[in-house]
Amino acid sequence: MASDFNKAHVIKEAISILESGSEKAALTVYNGDPNGNVTATVGALCIDYSGSGKLWKNTNGSTAWEEIGSGSSGGSFSDTFTNSDLVGGVLTVDHGLSNQFCFVEIYDNTNKIIIPTEVTAVNSNTTEIDLTGYGTIAGTWKVIVSSGGSASSGELTQAQVLTASFMGL
Repeated sequence: MASDFNKAHVIKEAISILESGSEKAALTVYNGDPNGNVTATVGALCIDYSGSGKLWKNTNGSTAWEEIGSGSSGGSFSDTFTNSDLVGGVLTVDHGLSNQFCFVEIYDNTNKIIIPTEVTAVNSNTTEIDLTGYGTIAGTWKVIVSSGGSASSGELTQAQVLTASFMGL
């Protein structure tokens, strides 16, 4: 996608994308929590560079910010497993993401993604993955459990938000 930098306005620690003189998107970089400290338009994004890497979205067109993915912690967990880790063909994953409804991916020993027989969201830190449809699994497989926030509240992952915020400029 080509960018028209005549429409970009760079302010200290921020980039505003303008269209017809009005701000279409904004990305701010701030050291720490921007709440009460950074003023922006509704929907503007702020990246915390203090080491936490948190991503924030402005909620009121002033100084109120909401951490994206904080509704249910956000993050990811990955691990490898073999057939001996299954109990009755089910893999129990203690992911610790503080989110009951996560995305689950399973890769087999040939690095192909597979679809589990069933996935059960046991609680906010545990997921059970039924692999009985695959019989005795061969080699080492990989599980990835990720959470970009509460799926029911419509939150997105950080990459999705950044992509969505700057598309169509």
